Amino acid sequence: MGLEFPFRLRGDDGVIRVSVTRNEEPARWGWRLLGIDVPLEHIVGFPVVEATVDHPGEGYAAVMGWVQVVRYEVTGEPETVVLADVAPQLQGLGMPYVAFGVRPNYFDSPAISAPDADWRAATFLTVSPDVLSRVIEPVCGFCWGYRRKEGVTDLVEARRAEETDWLEAREELVTRYPDWEWRSGWAS
Repeated sequence: MGLEFPFRLRGDDGVIRVSVTRNEEPARWGWRLLGIDVPLEHIVGFPVVEATVDHPGEGYAAVMGWVQVVRYEVTGEPETVVLADVAPQLQGLGMPYVAFGVRPNYFDSPAISAPDADWRAATFLTVSPDVLSRVIEPVCGFCWGYRRKEGVTDLVEARRAEETDWLEAREELVTRYPDWEWRSGWAS
């Protein structure tokens, strides 16, 4: 599924290109590198998500970051789990990004072992208006995920994130990263 989500940033038009596909080859996507003791055939069928940023900005004008909030519920468990998803190397450092840099690419290939679960992500391309501060504004985003029923995984089609999606994700981000300012409006 190839989707395009246009946005406007710093006076220029850009687009996020999102691909959500079924993981048919976990080894191709680097699952062996994770050191997780799960047979690769158990990962088959889960989503592989990639997003690229096309924007004419260069250098500091193209510095952006991907921020993601995940919500999942496992059937039979008492509550929904909500977490701000960050790159494993950045956990505990107060950095909210899954990816950060000049027109950063985004990648995720989540899987859960529970036979019945509902897993959703809200993923946002963000910027700091002055590029130097801990102020974050959303530029554009998308929501995606999967459902599992009796061990069968169905992908949830990605859609453009709305402002309400950002405001909901923002509640979790403000709690997890109080040293950052999380603006409520879309950057332009």
